[in-house]
Amino acid sequence: MVNLPKALLGCLLWVLVSWGCTKIAPTWETLTPVTDARLWDVDFVDDQLGFAVGGLRYQDETLLKTTDGGQTWTAIEDSLIGKVLFDVRCLNENQVFASGLDGKVIYSWNAGLEWNVYQLSPWAPIHAIEFLGQDKLIAVGGNGYDDGYIFQSNDFGQNWMLIDTFDYELRDVQFTSELVGYACGYGTVLKTEDGGASWDFTDASGDFFVSLDFPSAEVGYAVGRTGQIIKTSDAGTTWTHQRNGSVFAPRKRLNAVHFLNEQLGYAAGDAGIVFKTTDGGDKWEKFERPEKIDWYGVHIFEEGHGILVGEGGQTSLFTE
Repeated sequence: MVNLPKALLGCLLWVLVSWGCTKIAPTWETLTPVTDARLWDVDFVDDQLGFAVGGLRYQDETLLKTTDGGQTWTAIEDSLIGKVLFDVRCLNENQVFASGLDGKVIYSWNAGLEWNVYQLSPWAPIHAIEFLGQDKLIAVGGNGYDDGYIFQSNDFGQNWMLIDTFDYELRDVQFTSELVGYACGYGTVLKTEDGGASWDFTDASGDFFVSLDFPSAEVGYAVGRTGQIIKTSDAGTTWTHQRNGSVFAPRKRLNAVHFLNEQLGYAAGDAGIVFKTTDGGDKWEKFERPEKIDWYGVHIFEEGHGILVGEGGQTSLFTE
């Protein structure tokens, strides 16, 4: 019998525990793609009206609209920026923002029928945009491990100012009030308590965090490229690891997270991975999925019913 060193045995046990979970077998409805370009994000106003965005990085944007809960999608054909869109935020049934490559932000005031295009400077990829109220917006972006930016608009996107810069890309932003917000990126989660004027580092670390979601003012979650899921229960003061990522399992990376409340949430990522928790992340269950599609966006309508968007223009509805 081979005697493994205690340290190695502990490491192996840690990996098994980190990735072990029970499985759920939902009913999948894979829809016929209307594009072969990657879809980066999806957002809904209600259970019927929604938008999805993506595209080919330097060639064209993809902007899709559904009015039947994702059963069918219509492509908005106008070439608005000629490059990929990364993020979409629906404020209500008429007002929609999306952001993309080269500092581009687009805005529709009539449910996607017409759009304005706004230019941010520097021309960095804008990965996420958030509405704070009273015509105020915050946008974050950057280029990989080189630089990151936080922008602010006080006139509903018509004009933008650069608020802060970093040495790494920022991927997502969310506010829990007009003053308190969070942004995540390479190795960090940032917090502001003055409406985005200044940002401080939290103690989150250990991954390239690409998506975050705060279902309440105190409780929030973030997911990363090595597959980590972290949680805060004290408004970002401290973060705990719920699922440990592994640099030895690159196909386990997570790309999106969405919670309906403090307890119920879903995370999605590469190779068809979808996880669900009903107890605030103490336990995560894995969806069974025959196709190994890389998912980049997830939206949950209600417990047991949601939609995923991802590589090759794929969209799938699921029902548990």
